[in-house]
Amino acid sequence: MSLIATKTKSGVIITDANGNIEWVNEALTKITGYTLDEVVNKKPKDFLQPEGMAHPGFDLLREKLWNKEYVETIVPNRKKDGTIYMNQLEINPVFNDKNELINFVSLQRNITEEIRQKEEVVRINNRFNLISEQAAIGIWVWEVATNTTIWNDIIIKQYGAKRSEIEDDLYGFWQRSIYLDDQDRVLGNTTKLINGEADVVKDEFRIKRKDTGEIRYIQSVTIAERDSNGNLIQLIGSSFDVSKEKEMQLSIQNKNTELQHTNSELDRFVYSVSHDLRSPLLSIKGLLALVFDIEHLDPQVDSYLRMAEKSIHRLDDIIKEILEYSRNARMEVQYESTDIGLIIEEIYEDLKFSVDEDFDFRMKLHDTKTFMSDRARLHTLLRNLIGNAVKYRKKRKDAASFVEFRVSKMNGQIIIEVEDNGEGVAEKNKEKIFDMFFRASNTSTGTGLGLYICKQIVDKLNGKLELITSEETGSLFRVTLPEYQKEA
Repeated sequence: MSLIATKTKSGVIITDANGNIEWVNEALTKITGYTLDEVVNKKPKDFLQPEGMAHPGFDLLREKLWNKEYVETIVPNRKKDGTIYMNQLEINPVFNDKNELINFVSLQRNITEEIRQKEEVVRINNRFNLISEQAAIGIWVWEVATNTTIWNDIIIKQYGAKRSEIEDDLYGFWQRSIYLDDQDRVLGNTTKLINGEADVVKDEFRIKRKDTGEIRYIQSVTIAERDSNGNLIQLIGSSFDVSKEKEMQLSIQNKNTELQHTNSELDRFVYSVSHDLRSPLLSIKGLLALVFDIEHLDPQVDSYLRMAEKSIHRLDDIIKEILEYSRNARMEVQYESTDIGLIIEEIYEDLKFSVDEDFDFRMKLHDTKTFMSDRARLHTLLRNLIGNAVKYRKKRKDAASFVEFRVSKMNGQIIIEVEDNGEGVAEKNKEKIFDMFFRASNTSTGTGLGLYICKQIVDKLNGKLELITSEETGSLFRVTLPEYQKEA
């Protein structure tokens, strides 16, 4: 027995029938700090039991030892240096052939660290459970070795069940609860975790509640825990009911679909009406041209007709801009190789005959004549910007009016600038200049749609439109567009 006691890692104390120590092993010395010479003929409680400390384990020890019975318990003990530790001990009474008590043999083990770790685990679990409850997160575990499944109360509530009804078959109940259309995917993902094809699976699926039959949306994360050889130890999963969020998301999607449909129909309506309105306007313009050819037309009548012609031209401009707005909203962007120099030349040829006096038009391409863009939209954008620069030019005595067009490439972007030395825009109007139907000047007729359409076009091209202006120096409109590469 001494040989065995010497080899064991547990502390061993052997006492006589009266509880006086006869022998202790080295393991006990390591645990308590006391050597055999220091404790021989003493009772363990005389030096190990903290003075004045009460504990249920001490009461149990006294009772069992008095009755000469086996006892196993945990008590606080004190080392030689005064440190208190938790001692797990079991004491066996030893009897001779005549059933007379001759010894007590005690095995002792310091479990202070184990208790601390267990308490820490309990604290963490309590915090985790509190977080889980507050966040309504269901937690489940499936252990491979025992083939047991554990669900917390949250997941039981999510599935609308009573624990007593499903406790014996949690996995089977879960399978049956999954919405039929989602079963193959969800169970297939679980199989991947079990077979080692995946370690983490995120999923979203529908379930049918047991109590109401209501369909709910569940978002889950499942993690496979494996040993060093890759063998599965357990699956740990979370379950979160996202039905409200899903319903809100579906509602938003449906409303967006309805809104897109409404906008599409409205765009088609605007385009159709605008297109149809131009036909009678063009007929009126043609008839007026014939009337103006009549000789000896009454001057007053001629004046009235000229006023009508101006109104018709203005109305036609509005309709054309509405058509441009509708076309930009309806049509997909079509990227193609675009010669911007050619576009500017076309715009300039149209504009130079629409003004009474000369103006200085400058064009600087900086080796950026051709790039990928939507030619039709770019043409409309530049016609509006350059047309505004010409329309709102300022007649100066000290210098001739000019409009300068510049284009360059920088950091993968196309930079387009239209600058003039005209009226400029008042500081108070800068924030509103791109609003629909806003007109910042009364010196020329305009619809208030031109710059609004420019902003919509630049947005459609994923670009940026900005204005740098002063009533003293004029205006600079800068367009920044991403440079798209031509596909091979």
